[in-house]
Order: sequence, then structure tokens, then C-alpha cells
Amino acid sequence: MTPGTIPNEALFRGLAQKYFRDELSSDATKYMSSYWMEHTQHSAIEFDDEGNPTLIVGRHFGGCKWNGVRSRALDQLCVLTHLAMLPNKLKLTRLRNKAAVVTKSMGLDPTIDVFRQVCSLEVLMRSMPEEWQNKRLHVMIIGDGFGILGALFKAVIPNSSIIMVDIGRTLTFQSYHLQLGFPEGVHELADSDTDLDAVDFAYCAAENLEALDGKRFDIAANVTSMHEMAEPVVARYFDFLRGNFEAVNRFYCANRVHKVLPGGEVSAFYNYPWLAEDEHFLDGECPWSKFFFAKGAAETAPRLLGWRLPFIHLYDGRIAHRVTNLSVAEKPES
Repeated sequence: MTPGTIPNEALFRGLAQKYFRDELSSDATKYMSSYWMEHTQHSAIEFDDEGNPTLIVGRHFGGCKWNGVRSRALDQLCVLTHLAMLPNKLKLTRLRNKAAVVTKSMGLDPTIDVFRQVCSLEVLMRSMPEEWQNKRLHVMIIGDGFGILGALFKAVIPNSSIIMVDIGRTLTFQSYHLQLGFPEGVHELADSDTDLDAVDFAYCAAENLEALDGKRFDIAANVTSMHEMAEPVVARYFDFLRGNFEAVNRFYCANRVHKVLPGGEVSAFYNYPWLAEDEHFLDGECPWSKFFFAKGAAETAPRLLGWRLPFIHLYDGRIAHRVTNLSVAEKPES
């Protein structure tokens, strides 16, 4: 990173220093599961002698960079394979093309992980009510890796405010790449004084979520990160959404049906705090999160005449997804 390349460099610098240079506070680690305590050890930001961030290094939050010609070719073949099996191919292709432009501006690549976010946005948009067309939408993205889904929302629905909520270390990466992708946008650290209608992107560390209490949201999404959270943390997000969603809302949630975290915590999609009053517009297994192509032959790969088929890798466990209008707490009369 070189100074002056992003519109709110102070935002990125402050997050980088708080979550990478300084020792993590107990508040910062309070909502990190054993998975994330382990995973974030492989990512880092380098600093110069004056404490300014100079280089982002380490493991990526999601596969958003190709590491060679072969990975690019296999990724693109995998995307085309999924496209052949999915409905709304024309719309998905248009969104995929837009995603390629957006990710390039963010310094990333339109990988199969990006295509999965394209599919998530397309399926969510199917249920959006017509009256939202002339409304500025307040969108909360929970746990978005490099910020791809948030970027796609903003690119496809410009009249929207995107609130990124994540653990601090991941949020730092989002604040950098989203500013690269939207250099003309207004990027701010989210707090109780944030005017959602006045920002393009607001960044909220997980430990500060309650600072957004009282603000109203139309859409929320979480794609394959709640299954990396402890059960009380998932419940906290559901409680927040039910208390701050508009009555007409949409929540897209795609996560593992069952997963055991490194510390022994168990995450189970159908044990999330769903209520009988919730209205599901989509409820089933996610069709674009079943397999991917990579080098080698996986133990779980399909077999032909007893031989494992090369390049086909299955994900570890089934992914369920829902588009839901969450039932909300009654708002007090004004």
C-alpha cells in the first residue's frame, strides 16, 4: 500500500494498528471463535518505523486471488460448470461480468469464491419487494472476507449503504480493498453517530455491534462465516437483527449444516435461533457450494470404474441456505 491511494487512509491505518500492530484487546477477541483465533494468525500487515502500514501480507480471507495459470483455468471451468446447472444464466452472467470489473478494481481476481457471492446476490434479489426500488437500502454484511458481497451489493444497487460487520482483523482487509474498489465513495468507521444515509460503506468491528442499536436495516447477509462462530455469537447477531430490522426485511444465510470448530464448539444451521414466525422465501441446500476444481484427486472425489476423478473436490459438509423475512421485535410508538 502506498499513501494516498485510498480515500480514508486514516480509517485503514487505525484499524491496522489496533488489530495488527497492537496486542489484541479482550474486547477484540471476545467474539472470535477458536477457528478465527487460529486462522488470523496467518495474516499480517507490515509497518514502517513510524508505525504506518506499508504492506498487506499473509493468508487471504477467502480464495480471491489466483496463484497461477492452472488455478485460473480450473476456476473458470468450475464457474462454467455451475452456470450450466443453474437457472437465470443470463442474469448470473451479467452479474459475473460486473463482479470481474469490481474485483479487479479491488486488487483481487474473479475466482470461484467470487462467483459464489454472485449467486448469493442473485438469489437474494429474486425476493426483494418492488417498493424497495426507490428506497435507499441499508445493508448489513456480516463476515464478508475481503468484502466481495458488500462490493457487489454497492455495484448492483448504488442507492444503498453497506455496513460491514466483522472481527477487527478481517474488517481491516475489507476497509482497504473496498476503498480501492470505490475510491469515490464515503467510507467511515461505524459508531452510534453514523448517518447511514450519508455513507457508502461503514465499518463496524464485531465488539462494537451494539453501537448500531436503534438504526434500521433492510437487508442482512452472512455467507459461510456463521458456521465458524460460537453459538452465543450467532444468537447475538440474530437478536440484533430482530431488534433493528425493518418489518419488511431480507436475511440471506448460507452456512454448513453441521460443523465442529477446532476448539470443540459445534455449529448447526438448523439450530440457529430461527422462529416459527420467520417467513422463508428460499430454504434448502446451496447448489453452488458442493464442489470446486483444484489440482490432484481428493479422497471424497466421485469415482468412475473405481478411480477417483481428478480435479474435483467436495466441500467439507453440506451448505444450507435461506432467504428469510425475519420476524422482528415490535417497535415502540413514536
